[in-house]
Amino acid sequence: MLSIEDLSKTYADGTQALSRIGLAVPAGEIVALIGGSGCGKTTLLRLVAGLDRASAGQIRLDGEAITAPHPGVGLVFQEPRLLPWLGVADNVGFGLAHLAGPERRARVAHALERVGLAEHAGRWPRELSGGQQQRVSIARAFVANPRVLLLDEPFSALDAFTRRDLHGHLLALWEEVRPTVLLVTHDVAEAVALADRAVVMRPKPGRLALGGGRPEDPRGPRPLAAPGRGGAAERQLVVAPRWPSAPRRGRPPAIHPNEETPMDATALRALQAPLKDQYRSTPDAAFITLKAKGSLDDTGIACKVETGRALAVAGLHPATGGSGAELCSGDMLLEALVACAGVTLKAVATALEIPLRAGTVSAEGDLDFRGTLGVDKEAPVGFRAIRLAFQLDTDAPQEKLDQLLKLTERYCVVFQTLNHRPELAVSAAKG
Repeated sequence: MLSIEDLSKTYADGTQALSRIGLAVPAGEIVALIGGSGCGKTTLLRLVAGLDRASAGQIRLDGEAITAPHPGVGLVFQEPRLLPWLGVADNVGFGLAHLAGPERRARVAHALERVGLAEHAGRWPRELSGGQQQRVSIARAFVANPRVLLLDEPFSALDAFTRRDLHGHLLALWEEVRPTVLLVTHDVAEAVALADRAVVMRPKPGRLALGGGRPEDPRGPRPLAAPGRGGAAERQLVVAPRWPSAPRRGRPPAIHPNEETPMDATALRALQAPLKDQYRSTPDAAFITLKAKGSLDDTGIACKVETGRALAVAGLHPATGGSGAELCSGDMLLEALVACAGVTLKAVATALEIPLRAGTVSAEGDLDFRGTLGVDKEAPVGFRAIRLAFQLDTDAPQEKLDQLLKLTERYCVVFQTLNHRPELAVSAAKG
């Protein structure tokens, strides 16, 4: 139990940063601290981490007062803060000098595998992308098996696709040891995706305004934006009708494919039963929007799809009882669409001599998991809408871009397959 009791912080110049903060966080719970800039969220995390002293009140971890950095408390900053003179593996194992070499190396290897960076263990931090560096930072925090993990907006500087991928890695690592987590964020959707409950803070002085409940997206269900015709900057292809969507409510229990516990019918029913009950009582919770993104190669005819994994392993989506650590089949379908559309567009642009300096391809698809889980027999199984968008850096005239989009649609195999729904023969055989 992490206990924060009547905590206040006043600086030497008289500024009162925090006033009488009281919060109890049971072991294994993830709590999001939400609030605007200047409300004391980071100050509170620094006090819990033992990096600063409170002016009044106490912080206790399982009854032990925290007044200085504690080995049971880990901290992940907004930026990775990796040591540039150490390789990736040595950065992850930096705090494990007290362990014997074989155990230290085994822990580091396991942590890197869990965040999808096992093949990058020997690289330097400068050779990694921003998202990969933050994965190293998260692995470094978890490798010491902290009882409490403090996250100070660790995803704020990342794009939406990388942030979503890191959410999965974070929850996969959390499932192994289930530390208590305090997550500072400005993003309500992020709190919805990660936290068991949210606590709202107010400024001048920093204080708790409300909290204790499961975070809900204040936007609720909402219609998706209509496709735009943004010229060269943004183009969209729509391959199915619109369908309203809303972020997932709640985080279902996770099962990892490499654990010893087998997934049998009883275990699967136990995972899916509370989800079915939730979708019956709150249908909006069953609407999920999956996303995929790729970048056009600036030299050859290729599209680099951002999967975040060296080996693509398919599993159940969290909305059907999966861990969130693996790609679901819907993710893979969108990635296939992004890859095919990107390659087709680049090939057509090359043939038409349309100069493309750079570009990205992104896809979003709306799923209603009531159909997937059989909760509502009238609900569809599969995507109800998919939106494919291109952002292109080019000086080509508008008529050339219109021709490029039309031919890309015509020759993209995955797009045409989704749009025309060909006959599909299914068979099964033993052996």
